[in-house]
Amino acid sequence: MAERKENQGSPAAVAEEAPVCRHRWVIEPPAGATSRGKCKFCGSVREFSNAGETIWEHRGMNANAAPKKAKSSFGSLD
Repeated sequence: MAERKENQGSPAAVAEEAPVCRHRWVIEPPAGATSRGKCKFCGSVREFSNAGETIWEHRGMNANAAPKKAKSSFGSLD
């Protein structure tokens, strides 16, 4: 049986792994629809959407309300 050797120096055999940052975002105070955030570790910049109370009101609940329990479709087992 022939032994198969791969060229360890070839670009296909060696995949460069870029370091992965576990971002810790520092987000500017809300001013409009988005706020700029910057990672305090790597300096990466990203825009974050500012979601206000209107999203909760649209869903029929507020931020402090607990979600309603779903009714069982099986009926009572009494």
